[in-house]
Amino acid sequence: MPKSPREMIEAVVANLGVRTGRDLAGWIELLERDGPDEPKARRAWLKDTHGLGSGQAMAIVEKAAGSPYDLPPERLLERQYEGREGLRPILERVLACARALGADVEEEVNVTYVTLRRGRKFAEVKPATRTRIDLGLALGAVAVDGRPTPIPGRKPDDRLTHRIALTRPEEVDGEVADWLRRAYEVLG
Repeated sequence: MPKSPREMIEAVVANLGVRTGRDLAGWIELLERDGPDEPKARRAWLKDTHGLGSGQAMAIVEKAAGSPYDLPPERLLERQYEGREGLRPILERVLACARALGADVEEEVNVTYVTLRRGRKFAEVKPATRTRIDLGLALGAVAVDGRPTPIPGRKPDDRLTHRIALTRPEEVDGEVADWLRRAYEVLG
């Protein structure tokens, strides 16, 4: 089962030929030759005219346009922090804390955030505004006292339960490292 948006897109692309009778190159060729120009109209055309599902249409349009999922991790990070370069040191400190937790910590750079996993996601680092990073934590039923606050508007099945707002590198302190460790251990 795919773990990330990038893996989901790749799984859809890998199955296009089997599920639709046409591989990605064939769909892109058809889209470029006969389809509309706007991404939203392209997705609708693939769904309405050719009966594709939303995920299939999205994957084809993304790949035809040069999907951000195809960018290397460092370029994705550059895009995430464009115009908010002052937040990058906060990210680096959080990642250093995560790496110190164990060799089984995996980092995955996505289009808008960085996921921290130990098999499953235990944290997420996301530039929320131009001046703030949110460290999302999957704390489950752990009793929370201190800096983490419940994530507003969270659905009951959302993995991340709490967040810590960070505006300066110095805020990534022992308490933040401890909460990150607790989220990591919930999966242990």
